[in-house]
Amino acid sequence: MVSVKEASDLLGLRCEHKGDAIVLSQDNIALEIHYASPHVYKDGYIMYVLESPAVDDQGTVYVPLSFFTDYLGIAIRSDDKKLLKPSL
Repeated sequence: MVSVKEASDLLGLRCEHKGDAIVLSQDNIALEIHYASPHVYKDGYIMYVLESPAVDDQGTVYVPLSFFTDYLGIAIRSDDKKLLKPSL
């Protein structure tokens, strides 16, 4: 699990809380991830299913790293200190 905010900042995506979900956006594209469901929505349609639902831990939201690497196709990794870095 990785911090959505940290990964979004690394990738240049906007990240905002919206009720019981977190929204990642760039330009006119927005993906909505609800805390109670493993589904990722775009325009009300399920676009991806997470390995496990997002977790809100005291204001920090975590999702499986595979959301970024598999679904978004972004090469990032978590180091031994749990910091995210671009993979080369």
